[in-house]
Amino acid sequence: MRKYFNQFIFGICIVSWPLFFIFFALYFFPVQTIRGLDQSISSYAVEYSELENTGSIFNPILSFVNIRVSNKLGKVFEAEKFADAFTQIN
Repeated sequence: MRKYFNQFIFGICIVSWPLFFIFFALYFFPVQTIRGLDQSISSYAVEYSELENTGSIFNPILSFVNIRVSNKLGKVFEAEKFADAFTQIN
């Protein structure tokens, strides 16, 4: 039983570090992080004129200006200003 517990804890540690680095990158380098994710893993093209992160490290609030999201078939989303926050419960 102890062996499974140790493997479980080790698995959580392995998964948590990449998530920590993604949150860290979004907080300190939001423009470069979004561009990198857009170019590497996305099948959508994301274009914007300005990006600002007004949230905290574990609750990023990204505010886009003149955002446009498109794929091979055409435009999917377009807005002059768009601010997205992960679900917050008051």
